[in-house]
Amino acid sequence: MQVMVAHPVGKLHLEGLMSRAEILFTAGYVFEGQLDIEKLKNSYETVVDSIGKLNHQLNFNAQNDFSWHPFSDYDQRFHVIESDDIEEEFKSISERGFDIRSSSKNFPMNMIVIKSNNHAAPNRFGIAQMCSHEFIDARSAETLFHLIVDHYNATKTQNEKAMAEVVETAQRLHTLESTEMCQLLRAEDYDSEANTKGLENYVIEDVGDYGVRIGTLPELLPQFAKRARRPVGCFVDAGPMIAKCRTKYPEVTKNAIITAVLHKALFNINVENKGKPKGHTISGKTVSDLLSPEMRESYIGNYIAFVPISTAGEDEVEKVAKDVHDRIVEFKSKQINLTCFEGVEAAAQENLVGTADDELSYVITNWNNYRFLSGKEFLHGCKSLSHLSAVNVAPLDEGGAALINRAIVVINLSLDDKLCFSMFPSLRDDEENRLLVKEVEKLFQQA
Repeated sequence: MQVMVAHPVGKLHLEGLMSRAEILFTAGYVFEGQLDIEKLKNSYETVVDSIGKLNHQLNFNAQNDFSWHPFSDYDQRFHVIESDDIEEEFKSISERGFDIRSSSKNFPMNMIVIKSNNHAAPNRFGIAQMCSHEFIDARSAETLFHLIVDHYNATKTQNEKAMAEVVETAQRLHTLESTEMCQLLRAEDYDSEANTKGLENYVIEDVGDYGVRIGTLPELLPQFAKRARRPVGCFVDAGPMIAKCRTKYPEVTKNAIITAVLHKALFNINVENKGKPKGHTISGKTVSDLLSPEMRESYIGNYIAFVPISTAGEDEVEKVAKDVHDRIVEFKSKQINLTCFEGVEAAAQENLVGTADDELSYVITNWNNYRFLSGKEFLHGCKSLSHLSAVNVAPLDEGGAALINRAIVVINLSLDDKLCFSMFPSLRDDEENRLLVKEVEKLFQQA
């Protein structure tokens, strides 16, 4: 019999902040084939029941005063529904996500199987993984999904050794508190002082006023709470734009190219729709993973940093992609991302997060599941088709809302460079999101 290792839940102040923002993010995977739902349910329950943190709840008093407490009195966490349109049903799941989570007594990672009743595609199905952000980030969610898939695959092939290894890995996963993790991550040449000075002098602008001012939140939040929040986004072929940018700059990543398109879309809207002068900077923050893939096998939690990126708005998209790429290389090599993480932790300890406006137009986060993208055989006996993303939010107060008070974009690629570009609900008006999505889609189509 496996003995579960009891790990204390380490304190990350970012997770205390996340609990006020109430971010519920959902990753969706679409397959074709025969799914054994009972075996998947068993694998899901085996994995989540092996992870101590998921059997806790966070008790928040203030940014510098919160704690984790054991809680295991959960209800149904695994759900099965039918639909004739998996992609539209996925959006509906996100829209009613807080009701689904509530029905489980707020279990932090619900799983929903979407069975197709469309006669044109009877063997298609989707698996939606719905996660509470204060428990895990998107990379942690990916780790857990892989463990569930690995356990399911081992069950299907009756590989008891592989099943046991999955359980051992799941039991090992825990959250190390921020001070200890930062000590683990710091390189010998890490220069926090130089990084901090560089961040203080880094030029940022929000010419298009995409940031929702903190002073307007008390009026906006009651209205936001009443709104239906269906995901806004698009699916588009990113291949031609990737090829276009790499013809000029072969080294640029797909992530940098997609971020560059976002920059150009914001610039075009600023000039054409908002009457702003052409000579301005586009600024935002990119979400950077602090942990290596190997570390992700031991640690779960919100080990992410929000790092500013600015480019000249007028430059061609290829040049913007190169500038974004170079900035990402720079902040990883100098560990500026770690300095950003440490800054948030320090500010939260002083109850200062969300007390001042940032001149930033957007936040972008990349959910690419590279293992899923490595081939079409991911889930036993099934063919991988696509990867979807959606986010719903329900900020509990102005401090939580201050974490999500601008255009926030989630990107992830499916096979053959099909891009899912989705957005957090706008605290102000989803028409802003629709306009941005339309411009992004147009730029990709024109490549």
